[in-house]
Amino acid sequence: MNAFLSSMKMRCKLQQKTLELQLADLKLQQQEQKSAKEQTQMQLYAEQVSQLMATEKSLRLQLAADEERFQQFQVYELNLKFI
Repeated sequence: MNAFLSSMKMRCKLQQKTLELQLADLKLQQQEQKSAKEQTQMQLYAEQVSQLMATEKSLRLQLAADEERFQQFQVYELNLKFI
């Protein structure tokens, strides 16, 4: 009878450890999926930042060109007043 109880305890311990291992594996998989998702999100954010920086550069260049044209127009207008 004592051997039977000892055997049952060992089976329960083994089953418990097996379940703990499965739980740890599932947690690891979950963490890996979360990490992969975060990595993908970081790449998307990096692409967005890059696009926004390119847009900003383009807009700044356009603004500088518009400012130069406006100044030329003002000089032209000023010259017309003196004619």
